[in-house]
Amino acid sequence: MVLKAFADRTRDWADIESVLSRQRKRRAGQARELSGHARNGPPLQRTLLSISHGIAWGFVSYCLLKLVRGRWREIHPLVAVFAVLLVVFLAAA
Repeated sequence: MVLKAFADRTRDWADIESVLSRQRKRRAGQARELSGHARNGPPLQRTLLSISHGIAWGFVSYCLLKLVRGRWREIHPLVAVFAVLLVVFLAAA
């Protein structure tokens, strides 16, 4: 009787472990699929999937909008330097 109870518990744990293993594999496959889309997708999609790229686009667009509207004197020199460096960063992405 004790052995039967032990065998049942072992079987239950094996079932739980197999379910968790399948879930981990499914999540890993979804992560690979997402990263594959990010690498192979259109350029704008590749850059919008990362928070660092979003912040870089913010700096660059801020400077571009100030330049286009003729308010370039309001751009702090340090922000302009960061924007130039971030354009290089985005071009390399």
